Amino acid sequence: MSVRSKAAGRAGFTLLELMLSLALLALIMIILYGSFHAVAGSKMHAERRMESDQQARTLMWLMTRELRGAVFTPLIPSHVLLVGQASRQGGMPMDSITFATLDPGHRRALDPFTAEQVVTYAALPNPKHRGWFMWTRNERSGLLQTANPPALPPTILATNVLSVHFRYFNGFQWVESWDSTSSPAGQALPQAISIEIMMASGLRPTYLSTTIPLPMATIQK
Repeated sequence: MSVRSKAAGRAGFTLLELMLSLALLALIMIILYGSFHAVAGSKMHAERRMESDQQARTLMWLMTRELRGAVFTPLIPSHVLLVGQASRQGGMPMDSITFATLDPGHRRALDPFTAEQVVTYAALPNPKHRGWFMWTRNERSGLLQTANPPALPPTILATNVLSVHFRYFNGFQWVESWDSTSSPAGQALPQAISIEIMMASGLRPTYLSTTIPLPMATIQK
């Protein structure tokens, strides 16, 4: 047999070499898949956190604007109304608040103030996710004279709320609850309100806090 024919017979891969090549290729594919999966997961968590952060900032802006317009006037039918109830759900603060405002934040007015509105913020359990709550907003006219005005379905503003905590500064100390209907004369509105919001967003929750001075509290005395 010639040298050329012997070299041709030795050309190609053996079964063992082919199996090793396939195993190495599979290992490389597994490593690449893990890397792509990690990058995709990080991107998804980052997007969820950005979305949650934007949602929390929007909620904070809305409540801040409306609370700054909290009503203090002795004129009828306007009245002072600010009731904040402290409560806990699953060991976390989940407060609610009802107040009369001249600056409802869901719409733009032609002038700085609009007709008086009574706004309620409260939480409802999220039926699709245990431990999460839906943050809702309800509004009715503050000029209605009926004792029990018709209730409208609340608007759901967020579905991934973990905690909402309000505190009220009475000029001397911070308190957990507030009731303008039983407050002493000249102290129906707190001097300031603190808001803390925690929302689920991927691996770590989003947390925002702010303190709001109430302009009309300075003229109630």
